[in-house]
Amino acid sequence: MSEHRRGSKDTEQRLIQIIASHAIKFPGKKLLKAKLAAAAGITRQALHRYYGHLEPYISGEKSVSDLLDGNSKNAVLSTGIERLKALEAELQSLKVGRDKAIERARTEYLTSLMKSDLALHDVDGLRARLEAQSLHNDILINQIKTLEAELTVLKLEKRHLLPKQSAGWDNTSIFDVNLKRIFDAYQTSGDAAKLDREKLKAVQDAIVRAQKASSADAAIVVFIDRYLCSFDMFCKDFKSQRNGNFVIVRAPVFSTLQLKTLVLSKLDIDTPVKIFSPYCESQIVAKAQRAFYFSYVPEHEIALADKMQSMSISDPRVNEVVTYKIEQGE
Repeated sequence: MSEHRRGSKDTEQRLIQIIASHAIKFPGKKLLKAKLAAAAGITRQALHRYYGHLEPYISGEKSVSDLLDGNSKNAVLSTGIERLKALEAELQSLKVGRDKAIERARTEYLTSLMKSDLALHDVDGLRARLEAQSLHNDILINQIKTLEAELTVLKLEKRHLLPKQSAGWDNTSIFDVNLKRIFDAYQTSGDAAKLDREKLKAVQDAIVRAQKASSADAAIVVFIDRYLCSFDMFCKDFKSQRNGNFVIVRAPVFSTLQLKTLVLSKLDIDTPVKIFSPYCESQIVAKAQRAFYFSYVPEHEIALADKMQSMSISDPRVNEVVTYKIEQGE
């Protein structure tokens, strides 16, 4: 019996390594259970029966990094970095090839025009070559866009797998809003109105707790979370760039009315407030960020975040409003 358990544990570790390797090499591509079982040397029935708890990691609902220890994470990270370097080299090669192909086509076209004995059938042939070249250029551009999307995902995974470094939070308090439980309940009930009520109440409670925890000389930093970047990374970057006493609170609110009623109205009249709101110009980067950090957020909530307009804020406590662009991997 003990040998069987050890064998099962070895098989489980082998399955985890295969899942992690697939996530790095083929980001966003579904891992077939039959292929996974064959690679691990077990039947699909055995995979379902004995390793059903790995289902969320196989389907991509959960990050496989949660299953890895320090050494395994470093091994997976090394594989990801090698893949990243290979993709960057391939991307550069495609760009060079595209530029050369365009220059070669233009030279051929100009040379052909300079020939005095150019016949009509030669013009037709040149047109056909230029059309073929244009189609080839479109294919190269699409390949470059695909590689850029893969690079975005890999950089996100590389940054996520790196060990977390301790930072000095001596004068900073952080209040997050646990929305995963609310969103998970919505996936079961489908009640969008209930989701909105519970989310806004959770935000309001976090603001109240932040106000109670703030000292007389502390400023409240409100992070308008549009599900584009990591709240933890925002806090670390903010702390590294600012000196003073701050209370940072996450607030996924998407209108001026919600900001006033749920956030500003709960703060003391003499509390200084700083508001930070991210945005993303690239749909490719936004999609990759959300797939990596916010796969649990319902489409209903994402749609509300995307419809958010510029907020008009006229409150004497608000002494700073920062709108900043998100880059890949943040």
